[in-house]
Amino acid sequence: ISIRNLDNLFLGDPTDLFLDSVVFRMQIATAYGRPQERQQIQIYELTDTIPDSTLTNSLTRIPFDDSRNLAQNTEISLNETGQGEFNIRLDDEIGERLLFADTAVLNNPVAFQQLLKGFYITTDPIAFTYREPGAIYSFVGASAGTVVEVFFKRREPNTRAIVGAS
Repeated sequence: ISIRNLDNLFLGDPTDLFLDSVVFRMQIATAYGRPQERQQIQIYELTDTIPDSTLTNSLTRIPFDDSRNLAQNTEISLNETGQGEFNIRLDDEIGERLLFADTAVLNNPVAFQQLLKGFYITTDPIAFTYREPGAIYSFVGASAGTVVEVFFKRREPNTRAIVGAS
């Protein structure tokens, strides 16, 4: 997840904010297999922070909460090149947690990682027929094209007028 510079961020009185949606944009770098085949994506929230990369290997398991698929039954597919972007609307609870977080938490990477530890991303199994099913996608989590965006509306102070924002 990319965190943009949020210095001096003030969205206004929280009682004037209304969540519209939260979208996970995932920029796909490469794909192996059949990226045009539709796959149902599953995104679960991590329950522990991601350990330092020098302390992990291919057998490292990071605990996640599998009780709620944050991707809400979203299907993904790309053209034959296997490059592109997935825009996945996440469960509103994630958006509300981010929208109403204290700016001190949003501006502090350590505190932010306690607020949102990360995501476990996978897909439902696909039945094997006569060829390899589905695709394996790779993406760079730190790229500018991979972000979580919170879209919200804000009521102008002392009015009933609503202004869109993100």
